[in-house]
Amino acid sequence: MMDVQKQHPAGFIKETWNHSDRRQRAWLIARAAVYIAMIVVMFTSEEVYKNTSAEGVKTIAYVRIVLVFVLAFAGVFLPFFLQWRRWPERFSRFKISMVYILLILVGLFITLLMCEYVHGFNFLEIRKKFIFFNALLAGCIYLVMHVITNRVKWSLMLTYALIIVASCINYYVNIFRGEAVSAADIFVVGTALNVAGNYTFAFTLNIFRCLLVGAVLFTIVTWMPKEDMYLRKYMRIGYDVIALALVVFTVWLFAASDWPNSQQVKVRVFKPMKTYKKNGELLNFVRGFYFMLVETPEGYTTEQCEQLMHQLDLESDPADYDDGKKNPNIIFIMNESLTDFSQFEDAELSEDPMPYIHSLEGQSNVILGNLHVDVFGGRTANTEYEVQTGNALYYMPSSAVPYAMYVRKPQPALTWNMIDMGYSGDEAFHPYHANGYSRPRAYPNLGFQRFVAIEDIESELTPEDYIRGWVSDATDFRYITKLYEEAKQKDSDAPYYLYNITMQNHGGYTEDWDNFEQDIEINGAAYQGMEALADTKRFINLTQYSDEAFHELTDYFEKVDEPTILIMYGDHLPHFYNNFYKTAWADADAKEKMAKYTTPLIIWANYDINANGHNDKIFDDISVNYLSAEIMKLAGLPMTAYQKYLVDIQEDLPVLTAFGILDQDGNYYEPNLDPSEYPFEEIIREYNYLIYNYQFDTDNRNDDFFTLKSDHSSLKAYEKEQAAGGS
Repeated sequence: MMDVQKQHPAGFIKETWNHSDRRQRAWLIARAAVYIAMIVVMFTSEEVYKNTSAEGVKTIAYVRIVLVFVLAFAGVFLPFFLQWRRWPERFSRFKISMVYILLILVGLFITLLMCEYVHGFNFLEIRKKFIFFNALLAGCIYLVMHVITNRVKWSLMLTYALIIVASCINYYVNIFRGEAVSAADIFVVGTALNVAGNYTFAFTLNIFRCLLVGAVLFTIVTWMPKEDMYLRKYMRIGYDVIALALVVFTVWLFAASDWPNSQQVKVRVFKPMKTYKKNGELLNFVRGFYFMLVETPEGYTTEQCEQLMHQLDLESDPADYDDGKKNPNIIFIMNESLTDFSQFEDAELSEDPMPYIHSLEGQSNVILGNLHVDVFGGRTANTEYEVQTGNALYYMPSSAVPYAMYVRKPQPALTWNMIDMGYSGDEAFHPYHANGYSRPRAYPNLGFQRFVAIEDIESELTPEDYIRGWVSDATDFRYITKLYEEAKQKDSDAPYYLYNITMQNHGGYTEDWDNFEQDIEINGAAYQGMEALADTKRFINLTQYSDEAFHELTDYFEKVDEPTILIMYGDHLPHFYNNFYKTAWADADAKEKMAKYTTPLIIWANYDINANGHNDKIFDDISVNYLSAEIMKLAGLPMTAYQKYLVDIQEDLPVLTAFGILDQDGNYYEPNLDPSEYPFEEIIREYNYLIYNYQFDTDNRNDDFFTLKSDHSSLKAYEKEQAAGGS
């Protein structure tokens, strides 16, 4: 056979291909495929292959195109060149081992560098010890991959892929939701996947470069020589045990221990993207788990809480209490992202986006207010949780998603009380996929007897029932009347209860659709020329559809003989890919910026509930944790001791959220200070004790305080059923 050193390169390539095994050919084809994919991506993403000059003229980025082709050619044919030069035959086993070690270190460093680059951050600008901490965590991922694959090559490639993909997910979540990923989001991955198809994923130049670097790394790794099996049998088992033990210890150290606090590792769970940049992505994400831990309130014991309940001198009402009046139908409507943009006077809208709702002001059967919530741009179910339980998220980790994390077995809730009062329906209705936010598990534990989701009605829907890609509010509200009528046919005398979550106004405002008109314009001078302002315009026009649909719904129930109360509110404000809010609140103080967490609240009844506006003050500014208790009082329904307590403290602290506190005089207080720093310290401590007993000290929970008196408690019956295995 001819000496390969003297053989012509082209002849060597041909001979190598002819004599290579399937594995070698597969690697060559894989390399080629990677670079072909990169070229395809480059020419299908405008930002990647075009630049904009200062004059705004787009020019082709020749250098970038040439670089990709050069790397593609080198990536495919470099292995042949190295073999032609008789590498790695010249390297001893020891030298190859050193090369692998160097490759691991360099590969992990490049991975961390590009992980930050996805967001435009510079990994080298963070503190040196934080660089080391991130490297330790990246090393943990590598060790797990190595234990699984037993190959350095695969482990390194998988580590790069996992970290970069996670960073890209974080990037897009921050763009779509206005808030970066937190540790708690692992509990709601399914929800994110449900709605992902309705967003536009713009492929950025930074992400393209990360993929290009990954392709180069892939090339380098795959032409490394075949790995020898250094560890076998028991030695391999020993290595795996030690590696996994190191991983567990490292993750525990950064995720659950107090040690990082001494190293000044601070995570801002409210707006984590700022600390992602400061700490590094891996360190910030893992440290986020620490803030999911719920600590026992200082001084709390079960005995102390029982004593507090006794001192409050509040008793739950009997569920069958009869004051001679017919209990009203109660329908909660949590309207997705509902926001009244007429509040932004500088926007100078061409017409009122909610004319019907605004026309209701001052009527004796209507209360219009402002609902202060704890979320922005997402985590819809957190607003649900506060309505159902009365538990303020103020006392829980900022990244918590209670439905997914805490509601894992039967517990007291508004819906159980409605069942004990003899209400029919007791349904949740959401015209989208049922599995979001762990609702299929949470809802039965909260008392819902039926959950109607998109899967149950999709076959009945037509294209006219949608606005954009979501079920319209008009369609949603027609189903409310349909469910009501079905319940009346089954039990005509029982009052009806429903909890509805709409979908029409859900995020994904970047595209125009043929099935919805946009007549309202934003004329304010401050907003002219703003990039992506069309997002905001689309949303504002959507709210007009909600307003019209609500008009139809009230027209229907106005004709119903039974007393009925509709409670509609937004779960959170929408997030836009522009500076609309930043412009609107440019000169706002902390109290004024609470508007970012305030949605409209509309309480409508087909009878008088607000003669002379006597209930306006209660609902002018109210945080969502008080809402259901105040509705029970408004409707004249039996109340639990806990609901009575909430009504009492709402007089002193009408707004208690994770983003600010307002007292009865409208004074603003920063959230999450030590209780001793508030003039209402006693309320802050008492409420904390009650919530802890309700949600976390479940073995010692005083159900009599949180449920209505009933000889046939539906909650206790369900608990027994679950204890018996659901039989």
